Amino acid sequence: MARILCSYLKMMLDYNALPPFIHLYWISASSSKEFLEPLANCMSLLGMLGTRARGTASLFWRNVRMECDHLSSTYTTFNKYGMIAATQALLIYMLVRVAEGETENNNHDAALLGTVTLMLGELRRQLQCESVDMESVDMPYMYFV
Repeated sequence: MARILCSYLKMMLDYNALPPFIHLYWISASSSKEFLEPLANCMSLLGMLGTRARGTASLFWRNVRMECDHLSSTYTTFNKYGMIAATQALLIYMLVRVAEGETENNNHDAALLGTVTLMLGELRRQLQCESVDMESVDMPYMYFV
């Protein structure tokens, strides 16, 4: 399983391919859709890793940490699409972390996991609210059928 997950990262870095859990629409639409900003940021940061320049890993992980902090402080402002995009970006950061193994620069496991937990909790809350709203709209029609 770890080999498969790490192959996604290699595909992304070497061939600009997307992992199967991200549809091409998400990337192609990222420049025009504000809610896709976390995923667009992630793809930009990955480009930094592809250069293999000295000090890039340290800079990459500092930016990942700043992105986690930003997402943690603003997650309630995202709609469900923004939540999905942010979660996908965080999953990609986690793939990078798994592929690299533990280094002095990438010790952000708690921040990554905590931010994913926040995102998924808020996404669940939003979807439940939508579900309740849809049920309340459909309720009057049930009595007349």
